[in-house]
Amino acid sequence: MIKKVLTFIVLICTTALLFSTITVTSPNGGEVWTPGTYRFVNWTSSGVTGDVSIKLYRWTGIMTLEATISSSIAVSAGTCSWMVPLNLTPASNYIVLIASISNPNDNDMSDNFFTINPVPILTVTSPNGGETWVKGNTYPITWTNTNLTGQVQIRLNIGTYGNYSTVGFANATAGTYDWTIPATLNPGNEFKIRIFSVLQPAIADTSDNFFTINPGPAVTITSPNGGESWRRGSTYPITWAATNLTGNAKLELFRGTATTPTATIVASTIITNGVQMWNIPTTIPEADDYKVKISSLVNTAVYDYSNDYFTISDVVENEDPGSVPLVTGLKGIYPNPFNAKATIEYSVKAAGDVSIAVYDVKGRLVKQLLQTRSPQGSYTLSWDGTDNTGKQLSNGIYYLSMHTDAYHTSRKLILMK
Repeated sequence: MIKKVLTFIVLICTTALLFSTITVTSPNGGEVWTPGTYRFVNWTSSGVTGDVSIKLYRWTGIMTLEATISSSIAVSAGTCSWMVPLNLTPASNYIVLIASISNPNDNDMSDNFFTINPVPILTVTSPNGGETWVKGNTYPITWTNTNLTGQVQIRLNIGTYGNYSTVGFANATAGTYDWTIPATLNPGNEFKIRIFSVLQPAIADTSDNFFTINPGPAVTITSPNGGESWRRGSTYPITWAATNLTGNAKLELFRGTATTPTATIVASTIITNGVQMWNIPTTIPEADDYKVKISSLVNTAVYDYSNDYFTISDVVENEDPGSVPLVTGLKGIYPNPFNAKATIEYSVKAAGDVSIAVYDVKGRLVKQLLQTRSPQGSYTLSWDGTDNTGKQLSNGIYYLSMHTDAYHTSRKLILMK
């Protein structure tokens, strides 16, 4: 028994013992305490008044004072809560000594040794730097720990300025937490995960390096996107932009507010291509309230419609030059993509100023094809892929724009020499 081994440090007052006692009840031998957690020192007393001190010793051949748990607490309290310090040496030879401050002969110590474990260690393993995650998807945040219990809090550190958001809470021993990245989170490449003990925040770890969160999967129709006039029997490019999507997509034609498609344009096309040529069947009814819908076949929750209605009709080629065309607008571009020359058909419903020009993908004017006051009628013009100086432009995507006083539309042109 420890008391027999350590009797040389305890002064026994036989008379005092007959009338006053302190008895340590916890820790009293065999307990295991972990740094960074709260533990209770408990005792009973009889005939002792005033305050007591509580001290932690370790037996190393001699009694070594390791910490003062409490320098003064009322003996009548019977209990004292203590956060086990992180700097204690892990060992299995600790005892607690409780002694009256006014009469040190009134004291008691643990009957047997108890253990203090090594300091808990928490290590983030994923994401730990270099990963690329996508908004809307679910990923496991993982960590390892030693001698850590209770709950941990998981935070997303954003950038280098101390901004963060709370991801969630988990049991320390779980080692993993499935996180669905919110759609509201702004993407970026300076993110880290920090995990720390709820009871002892100093026990913590952070991703070693930044990881990236990319925008969520998305697809956006760019043409037809509202205001275009397409002719039945002619071929046009349906174009879109896809982000973080692979696999195939379906293209459908909808009219008005209908939930059932008027036609399936194509049942399956590679979504990363961004373009699908469509020869409009002559069986499609003429109307001015059409929209195109594109839907991912891999993730059906990802889709997009044209922003506004476009028109599908037949161009009226009347012999009477005084007759009024059906609409003002671009009727067709043939062929598209083009090599040597693209033929552009347009019509003007009411006499007025008309401008038709070509712009590059950065919005810079490269060719003014037409800028005049035009009477009513249907017309054609051509473009050979040169700019305003006559220089041949490089292959790529361009935009044909038509303006009148009351009308504006743009159409994608693809030059492929």
